[in-house]
Amino acid sequence: MLICEGVMFIAGLIALIAGKIRLYGQKTVEGTRARVIGLILLLPGPLALGIGLMFGLSGATQDTIEALSICELGMLVIAIIAALVIALTAPQTPAPTMAAAPAFSGYPATPDIMNVSEAAQYMRISVTEVLQLIESKQLRAQRVGDQYRISKEAIRTFLNS
Repeated sequence: MLICEGVMFIAGLIALIAGKIRLYGQKTVEGTRARVIGLILLLPGPLALGIGLMFGLSGATQDTIEALSICELGMLVIAIIAALVIALTAPQTPAPTMAAAPAFSGYPATPDIMNVSEAAQYMRISVTEVLQLIESKQLRAQRVGDQYRISKEAIRTFLNS
């Protein structure tokens, strides 16, 4: 049981810190759900240790120790089931997509969302020209902070117009 608690503690700590836990294949849980799973996996070990110390210091009998062992096993099972339910009911996180360039072009794949310099390189024009197109509303872009983000679709629409 101690080994199981140790493994759960380490997995929970990793999930809590990283905010991501990989289940199987491409199924990954990220964000708040991963941190909740991490917290659930962390709790049984320290909780059992604290309860065990409290009863041990108060002079627990053999029957009490056996009851605590059964209680500890129950906590482990409940924590594992709760973590699995949260993980398996999480919505599928889509993998980031990279649009592939034609195989014959020799150019690397370009992302679906680009910054101004990537868009300029993709369109083979200067950064200044891209900014002029955005400011004249000929090229649709979204401002994020002090930078623009341009979708490949917006560039295609502009080039086809």
